[in-house]
Amino acid sequence: MPSEDAGIERLVAAWKSRRGYRAQELREEARRLARGFYAAGALQVILFGSVAKGNVGSSSDLDLVVVAPLARSEPFSRRFQDVLEQLHPTVPVDLWVYTPGEWEEVKDSRWFLREEVRKKGVILDAR
Repeated sequence: MPSEDAGIERLVAAWKSRRGYRAQELREEARRLARGFYAAGALQVILFGSVAKGNVGSSSDLDLVVVAPLARSEPFSRRFQDVLEQLHPTVPVDLWVYTPGEWEEVKDSRWFLREEVRKKGVILDAR
């Protein structure tokens, strides 16, 4: 009869395997979305949050900052949403889109953007 410890070890191994798969899935989707954003005119795409930190869980999503030239009059919450919808993301995405001027204004002055995005984030390239 298998020991209780062996059963727990199998459960932990299975959980770690799923967690590793989820991390890989999220990183691949982040790269795919970044390519789409760059094709749509983005100047920079930054991955931040749990995926960038390597702390992925089963409910992790993608947190992305996109810097792109666009009209400031467009509501912040709708910026690049049409592009995101056309890319058909396979995972939940939190998207923050700034114009280059806005990004210059806020990237160092707002604690969250400075500490979480600039210091811990990963700039994704167009490849």
